[in-house]
Amino acid sequence: MNYLLPNRIFTISGDVQCKKCKKVSRLRVDEPGPPQPKCRFCDQENSAKSAISVKKKKMMNWLFLLQGQTLCCLTLKQLKYFCAHTKIHRTGPKDRILYCT
Repeated sequence: MNYLLPNRIFTISGDVQCKKCKKVSRLRVDEPGPPQPKCRFCDQENSAKSAISVKKKKMMNWLFLLQGQTLCCLTLKQLKYFCAHTKIHRTGPKDRILYCT
């Protein structure tokens, strides 16, 4: 936040995937909190989850995951990759690693 606001970055966008119809759409996050929008394709309520690229961890939108509080959607391997690059101790069960972030 210390970097974003002085540089006039107020919204962050990323891809979300509907849990029901599996279609991907773009979502903007204006403030911290989990995005739980209605799917624009099938009108399912609270069905969005972050669309996470499994193959290219370097290309993941980490800021969107942090801002949207959706790090819990990551696999343990992806979460450990994130912790390694943010200098967070990364051993233990997934819930403990999530608590530390």
